[in-house]
Amino acid sequence: MSKIIEPSLLNWNIQNGCDTGGMTIQWLIAQNRSSDFPSCIDIRHSTSDFHTDHIYFIKHLWSNTWKANELPGNLSSNSSLISFLQNDPRNLSDLFFCELYDDVFLHFRSGSSSSDKSLFTSFVRDFLSISD
Repeated sequence: MSKIIEPSLLNWNIQNGCDTGGMTIQWLIAQNRSSDFPSCIDIRHSTSDFHTDHIYFIKHLWSNTWKANELPGNLSSNSSLISFLQNDPRNLSDLFFCELYDDVFLHFRSGSSSSDKSLFTSFVRDFLSISD
């Protein structure tokens, strides 16, 4: 089994303008052996995989930047999922609030830190009803 390189560089603290993942930059640079990373937009709009020997860069449709026409083929005909995404009250200007990673992982966003637990609970209930 592979071991994590430079675990002492992992930093899970929070800083203004940067979430927990962003605080891992020094660790990522050590993994990548460089501070040169592909752009999120290049990864998003490419049909190629982006990776090094040590890092796989995930294709990411981030919050309030995407619509149903960007759903991957494996999800684009799932009308229940599309309706679920379209009816999220957190959407802005018809752009989905949820995020999609690597064409398979749907991230609701703000679940555990949401001040409106009833919204999150109903959101999960609605999602579970379509994910048979």
